[in-house]
Formats: sequence, structure tokens, C-alpha cells
Amino acid sequence: MKKLLFLFVLLPFLASSQSWIPESSVWHYDYWNIGEVGFNKIEYTGDTIIGGHSCQIIVDTQFVFFQAPNGTTILASKNQFPTNYTYNNNDSVFYYQDNNFWLLYNFAADIGDIWLLSDDTTGGCAETYIIVTDVGNKTINGSNKRWIDIETNIGGKYYFKGRAIEGMGLFENTNSLHINSMFPQEVSCDTTIAVEYNNYTFKCFSIDTNLIYNPSGEDCEYLLIHQGIEDTQVNSFKINAYPNPASDLITFELDKISNYNFEITIYNSIGQPIITTNLDKSKLSKSINIHNLQNGLYFYKVESSINSATGKFIKR
Repeated sequence: MKKLLFLFVLLPFLASSQSWIPESSVWHYDYWNIGEVGFNKIEYTGDTIIGGHSCQIIVDTQFVFFQAPNGTTILASKNQFPTNYTYNNNDSVFYYQDNNFWLLYNFAADIGDIWLLSDDTTGGCAETYIIVTDVGNKTINGSNKRWIDIETNIGGKYYFKGRAIEGMGLFENTNSLHINSMFPQEVSCDTTIAVEYNNYTFKCFSIDTNLIYNPSGEDCEYLLIHQGIEDTQVNSFKINAYPNPASDLITFELDKISNYNFEITIYNSIGQPIITTNLDKSKLSKSINIHNLQNGLYFYKVESSINSATGKFIKR
């Protein structure tokens, strides 16, 4: 399949700044976890009525891939997640969770605005609130679109963080934000339990067959299209993290010199990034001070512009 380039297509939905998502919207998010990679394809498939609201039906399908011994990437499973429902009222977007509608986005919000996302406090969790940390505008196809940077409170039942733009939803990464997929992710509030969460990266947004935004330049379903072919973009290098367990310093070491710079990110047990640093392409290793981290399980991702590797370590 021909490699998809960064495209902007003039479509009617951009004419209305009050719209939520147009019919036939499709999102792709790549994800990684320990031992697997894949992507989620999220589709607005139709409409329904819930509680007197005209709602969008949003279907989420996950494609899971594993690295085969011969170095190829193979499709392992295709999972259907529970269907999501949203509706909008002017600047606000609501989503259906726990038999109630909760405010997900308010594109008229100001920095510092807070609203309740969930009152679920089971499992020792606190109520979940969304906090607006920044706001701005972005021009797409000549139309000015508002965006908001949002994050949830520590200790809440749900994790949700990233940049959302009106008419598209949560889709854009910035250097200071860690994105999850389209909807909040339930997390464990018990720090004694080690849970491996998927970590998502926005890939592309389409309306029907029209590609709207694809910053990576790759096929939206790259892994599916190229499965069974040796793939230099998935685990094409080896990374060693030592000592493991570690107390004060942990060193990340590549198996060979690369032509690309790397970014090293350490995540806590619920998938939140807590340390980010760079490894220069002229060097094989980088040591990071973890003395101030709490004891427990941590995950890491080492990635360049063309490949990545993941793993985990224990701080004690």
C-alpha cells in the first residue's frame, strides 16, 4: 500500500466550531505494552438515544501484535472493547459511564477550570476530576479550532491526559503530555498491585475514507498492512537496563550505536510518565538517578523516530 502522507482535506465539518465529531469519524492510536504492540481503531458507527440525548455510537477495536522469533510482526488477536456513547451541547461533550453522562470536554474552558469526571470511589480511589492546564487555537484547513490540555487528579479512579481539539477529541501529543486513547482509562489505586497498562500514541484521524491528519506519515494501520514482513520499526534493537532491581542509579544500554537519538521515559505502575531524558546517538548508555522514586515496579520505553523497545524494573 502506498505510504500515506500528511494530508489536510477540506470537509464541511470544519465550518462549524460547535460540532463535536462528524459522521464516519475514524481514529487510530498505536499502543505498546510489555511484550506486545498494536493499535486501536475507533469508529463513529451510528446514532442512538440515551436518556433523551441523541448520542454517537463509538466502537473501539484493538489489534494485538507480537514479535515472532524470526523478527517478523504477527497479528495475535483482535479484541472488541465496550461500546462508548457521547453527545454534545454547544461547547461541551459528555460521555456515558456507569449509567450516567459525565462532562468529558469543555472547549470554552479556561486554564484552571475543573469538573467532575466520575464519582466512583471503589478500590480506595478518590473521585476523578478533569483539570484544564492550558488552552489555545490551531488552524486546520484554514479553520480556527480550539484545543484544551487536560489531566485528571492523582488518586482518581480514571486516568485521562492529553490535548483535545474540538471536532476531533483527544489526539495530539506534546512534550509535556502523555496521551491515552479517546476515553478515560480505569486505573488501580492500590499501589501494592502491579498493573501493566497500555500506553497510547495518536496515529491518524479520518472521516470515512478521507485522511484528515496523519503526522507520522505512515499507514494508519501500519502493523496490519505490514504483518509478516520484517519490520525495522518494532524492537529492532536491544536495550539492557541494569542493575535490576536498582536503588540509586539505573543504566540503559543499547546493543549497538544508532544513527538516531533516543528518548527514555520511565513510567510508574499506573502508566504515568515520571522521568523523561535523552540518549545521544553517539553514546551506548545513559544512567538515570532514581534515588527519590518510591520502591516498586516501573516500566520504561526507549524510542527513536523509527523504532522502540520497552521493559520493566524494580526500585528498592
